[in-house]
Amino acid sequence: MKTASYSRQWKAVYRRCALRITSSFCTVSEEAALVVAGTIPIDLPAAERRTGSTGSRTQRSNTIEAWQRRWNNATHRAMISGHGCFKEYLHRFKHEPNPYYDLCGMLENQSKWDAKANMAAGILKDLRRRERSRRSES
Repeated sequence: MKTASYSRQWKAVYRRCALRITSSFCTVSEEAALVVAGTIPIDLPAAERRTGSTGSRTQRSNTIEAWQRRWNNATHRAMISGHGCFKEYLHRFKHEPNPYYDLCGMLENQSKWDAKANMAAGILKDLRRRERSRRSES
């Protein structure tokens, strides 16, 4: 029980550091702040250290792959279904004066946002499929 509490505390500090490094708002996701800061999430090196193979190129490569998988999943959630229209989300926290995009009304309502989100989801799925295919060929 105490370990979980400590884990939450140091993860919160680590996130705050990433937000400060990137000069981001507190509304930015932990995953995005860590990627922009170029900092591996603290729990991954900790797990690497527990295995006892710290410094091994193979282990570090596995850690970075785990980070990439986590980022892919987090990006998908945030981009497609997380907060809906991003400007609307920022407007809730008073970081934007209005909730509408200024792109000729392209994303001004939920149905237009959903259409763009579905298109983006299709593109992401296609890119992942192509990457898997490329990896299997080599």
